[in-house]
Amino acid sequence: MDSYVVTYALIGLLALTSAFEIDISQKAYFSWETAFYIGFILSYPTVTVALGGIVAGFILSFRKGKRWLSFLYSYTIICLSSIIAYELSLLTFNRSGQIFHISLLSLVFFAVVYFTANMFFVFLSYYVRFGVDGLVDGAKSIFTGALLGVYGVGILTGYLLALVIHSSGLRGTILFTALILIVSRVYREYFKMAQHFKDLAITDELTRLHNHRYIHTWMDDRIAAEEPFSVLLMDIDNFKRYNELFGHLHGDKALTFLGKLMRSTAREGEQVSRYSGEEFVITIPDVSVEVAEERANAFRKAIEEAEFPGPDQSKKTHITASIGVARYPEMADKKQNLMVAADDALYRIKVAARNRVAVYSTVVEDIRRELDGLDVSEDIINTLELYMQMMNTRDRYTYRHTERNVRYAGKLAERLGLSLDVQRHIRIGAFLHDVGKLQTPIDVLVKRDPLSKEEWDIMRNHVEQGYYMVHEIKSLRPCLDLIRHHHERFDGFGYPHGLKGEKIPFEARIMTIVDSFDAMTTSRPYQRRRTMLEAFDEFDACAGTQFDPALIEPFKEVVREVGILPSEFEEDTAIF
Repeated sequence: MDSYVVTYALIGLLALTSAFEIDISQKAYFSWETAFYIGFILSYPTVTVALGGIVAGFILSFRKGKRWLSFLYSYTIICLSSIIAYELSLLTFNRSGQIFHISLLSLVFFAVVYFTANMFFVFLSYYVRFGVDGLVDGAKSIFTGALLGVYGVGILTGYLLALVIHSSGLRGTILFTALILIVSRVYREYFKMAQHFKDLAITDELTRLHNHRYIHTWMDDRIAAEEPFSVLLMDIDNFKRYNELFGHLHGDKALTFLGKLMRSTAREGEQVSRYSGEEFVITIPDVSVEVAEERANAFRKAIEEAEFPGPDQSKKTHITASIGVARYPEMADKKQNLMVAADDALYRIKVAARNRVAVYSTVVEDIRRELDGLDVSEDIINTLELYMQMMNTRDRYTYRHTERNVRYAGKLAERLGLSLDVQRHIRIGAFLHDVGKLQTPIDVLVKRDPLSKEEWDIMRNHVEQGYYMVHEIKSLRPCLDLIRHHHERFDGFGYPHGLKGEKIPFEARIMTIVDSFDAMTTSRPYQRRRTMLEAFDEFDACAGTQFDPALIEPFKEVVREVGILPSEFEEDTAIF
């Protein structure tokens, strides 16, 4: 056949089929250029096919816009790899003539040489552009199931086209082309539909972010590969109130807007998902805790500064978010523990303030941080760590209640100008004031219904239990009065000994007001959570009866300064 006809036919067929790519996955697609070039190189003179490929390559590159140079290089690799594989096959199997007489062994040889040559040119480009590190990254991106499948489909389809050409010439090639174009069209529609249903399975419909299922699968894959990553657990502050003020329809609009905002804020590699109603998870691979905290603050700031849609077009609203940060594997070795750690960090912000970022820290770190700057022996710290770890494992509320009380009591002791030794004893005593609850039966400790008289007697006994537990440790004996008497009342109607007025140790009087404030401002199944001002009114009403009146105003000042209030989202079950 005239070489010009072959050249023109190849150019036309490559130009026609180049627009019909077949998606193998979201990151890989099959282009018909490979199949047609292999089919023609196996059937027609090398020079003729090479000429047609060069002309077609330049024509097709104009369609690629700014990517024309990258496309032309990739296209050149296909041409050179095909020619090298064909010529080496001819030499190896001593074939004569221009039509390649296909045998299984020669086809395998052709495929191996084509793939090897192709990889050589690809890795050469990575090395020239990115150096030695680029070779490693290139290997990771190429040696995947999808991309290897692309090579296999291209070579096999090229073999099939060579058989068609050998049997029916260009007429058969035209029919073959028509068939593959129909197949391409049908497959493209099928792929779109399949991808659509796949996206629905892993996408939250309202925010268009990834959903709960996707993020768990992502974390499972990273943990299975032992690859480190950070988790940012984000909760919208006061979103329940937002829905109450503006209605759930506007709440949904705010979530939709938030989804767009988070997608635009996320960097490459960061996975953003809606975890539950107003909770979101951002996962970040291969960054330090410090970088993860910076990224958390970037998300928080973007939300804080954004104007969210209000009840009408003329009004905009603002919302804020709090974020807890944890990292695998340093802070947890399992997915469940990692999410608990992130939730633990988030919980502390919701208790202390809003619109903040917190990194998870262990009970040991909490204790050392709270006692930083105080002259406390290592033996005392180790004992505190042991007790607090036991308490946190057994009853999360009691630990959190203790943590808040340590902050209140320490600040109040500072404001009262007490000596450093007394401040130290008060803070340590605040850590240990409920340690006797380790001896309280768990069914009594977490009971949601009102306690019976016998159960109240058991609960009240925790002060004596704590006293005897700590009494055996000589260095902690200065804290005994606080532990034993923090439930005494100023009017003498408290327990365990009914002490009255200034007969109650001063440290215990401090603990009484601190402990009661946290109890009043904490949600219970049987009691409404009071606001800060409501708690202050209760202090005024009970001055001289339950509380030392001299401590009320200083403590109000501490609360206004520290601003640590329990979260309205808590569901607490402990009883005091």
